[in-house]
Amino acid sequence: MKTVLELTKPEPLTTGGWVDAINKAYGHGITATLQFARTVRLARAALTHGDWTRMCNSGQVPFGIRTAQRWIQSDERVGDLPDATTSSCLPASWTTLYQVSLLSRSIIDDLIANGTISRGLTERAAKQLVELYNGKKTVAAEPDIEQWLQKSRTFLEEHLSTWAGDERDQVSAALAEFIRVIRSAPPYMSTPENAASLPVQRSNLAVNQEDQQ
Repeated sequence: MKTVLELTKPEPLTTGGWVDAINKAYGHGITATLQFARTVRLARAALTHGDWTRMCNSGQVPFGIRTAQRWIQSDERVGDLPDATTSSCLPASWTTLYQVSLLSRSIIDDLIANGTISRGLTERAAKQLVELYNGKKTVAAEPDIEQWLQKSRTFLEEHLSTWAGDERDQVSAALAEFIRVIRSAPPYMSTPENAASLPVQRSNLAVNQEDQQ
């Protein structure tokens, strides 16, 4: 049966070539999500450990090393499902898809067959499935800082030339406030219990934005 994507021998691309291929594959919808996951997996197979690490840390691709591993896991577990299955049954959200990939393939097939896994599956529900069938609580995919920074950088490059002086001042002030909040935040706490005990301080920027609404 035809699959969404076939894992072929990686093309002899340079690191720069894989950066381009990864960014071109990035998109929305389940087909694009699986295409992206497959491209990340192929890049990992083709690059040396050093080149792979440098690429993930370069800021040129929309993920870091830990998030890349989740993309690879997703492709390894569900990337070869039939086209009809992936388009109608798998959630398009990559974080939800990653949770699904933590299940064994036989369980995934059974849950798709009985309708438990569907396009409407939420990340929370997927985590509950993992806890039910794997017998342990899952670790949520951490926010990808590299991806957020790249998107912000791209947005800035695309729109900066169109901003008037007052708009540039507004953005500069907002970024300065972000920096102030980051530098004044309490030290990182490794446990949820300790972090929960810290007082939450809202930035002046958030308060000002609410006042303007």
